[in-house]
Amino acid sequence: MSFKDLASVGVANVVGTLISTIFWLVLATFMDAEQYGEINYFIAIASVTSVISFLGAADALMVFSAKKTRIESPLLIITTIASIISALILFALFSNIAISLFVIGYVIFNHLIYESLGRKAYPSFSKYFIIQRVLLVGFGIGLYFVLGPTGVVLGYALSFFPFIFKIYKKYQISKNEFSLLREKIPFMRDSYGLSLLAISGVYLDRLIIAPVFGYAFLGNYHLSFQILMILTTISGIIFSYLLPQEASGKPHKKLWSITILIVLVTSILTIILAPSILPILIPKYGPAIDLIQIMSISAVFMTITLRYTSKFLADEKSKVVVIGKGVYLTSHIIGIYSLGTMLGIQGVAWSFVIASVLEALYFVIIKREIKKKTNRFKK
Repeated sequence: MSFKDLASVGVANVVGTLISTIFWLVLATFMDAEQYGEINYFIAIASVTSVISFLGAADALMVFSAKKTRIESPLLIITTIASIISALILFALFSNIAISLFVIGYVIFNHLIYESLGRKAYPSFSKYFIIQRVLLVGFGIGLYFVLGPTGVVLGYALSFFPFIFKIYKKYQISKNEFSLLREKIPFMRDSYGLSLLAISGVYLDRLIIAPVFGYAFLGNYHLSFQILMILTTISGIIFSYLLPQEASGKPHKKLWSITILIVLVTSILTIILAPSILPILIPKYGPAIDLIQIMSISAVFMTITLRYTSKFLADEKSKVVVIGKGVYLTSHIIGIYSLGTMLGIQGVAWSFVIASVLEALYFVIIKREIKKKTNRFKK
C-alpha cells in the first residue's frame, strides 16, 4: 500500500466534501427551507437521470481498468449517447435546460473520475475532483444571485463541462473495443442494477418527500444528510482507494477496522455537540438538529456496508451487492410512508437508520455464509 496514493485520494475527498458541504451550508444561510428543498428536488431528478444514463459504468471502469481490460472508449460513446437522449427527455418534461445539461456533464466528468481511480492515477483523480468542486461553488453561488434557485442547478451542471476537452483528448487515440465490452455485460448488468439502487437510496427519498411532505420538509432533511456525508467522508476515501486494490487481489482488513472505529467516534461526538453548535450556524433550520442526531447513528452501518461492498465487487460478486441495495431501498421506502406518516420528519430519519442497519446486516450474514461454504469445500 502506498501512503502517498492513499493520502492523495484522502485529501481530494476531504477537501472536495468540505467544499461541497460549505457550499450547501452557505446556501442554507441565503434561503429558507422551502427554497432549499426545491433546489434539491430538481438536483435529485437530474442526479437519478444521470446515473440511469451512465449505465453502470462507474464500477466497470474502476474494476476493469485496474485489470487493464480496455473498455473505456466504447463505454464513453454509449453513455454519452444515452445522456443526450435523457437530457432531451428531461427538457421536454420540465423545460429546464439546467437539469438537462447536468445529465450530460455528469456522465462525461464521471468517466474521467472512475477511469482515473481504476488506473490508480490517484493524483489525477484528486485534481479533477477538487477542481470540479471549486467550479461548483463559483458557478452555483454566482448564478444564484443572477437567476435565483435555478441558477444553483445550472451552476452545478456547468461545473462538469470544462472536463469535456480533457476526456476527448484522452480517448481519441484509444480503440473502440466493443467486443471486450460485450464480454463484461453480465458484470455491468449487475453493476447497473447496483448503481440504480444506490442512487435511488440517496435520492429517491427526496423525490418522495417533496411531493408528499413539501419542500420545507425536504430542505431540513437534505441539510441533515449533508452533515451525515461529512461523517462518512473517510469511508468514501477508503472505498475509492481500496476497490481497485482489492480487485487486484490485495485485501486490507485492518484499514477498514480502523475506519469503522473513527466513524463511530465522530458520530458520537456529532450526536453530543449538534444541539449546541447547529443553532448558531443554521438558525433557520430548527427541525434539522433532531434529524442530524438521529441520522448520525447510521454512519457506522454505512461504513460497514461500504467495506463489504468493496470486497464483493472486487470478487465480481456484484449480484450480492445489488440485493443488499434492494434491501435498503425497500425498507427505506416503506419506512418513509409508515414512520413519516406517524412521526413526521423524525420518522423519515429513523427510516433511514433502520434501512442502513438492515443493509449492513444482510452483507455480514452473506459474507459468513460464503466463508462457511468455502471452509466446507476446503475440507
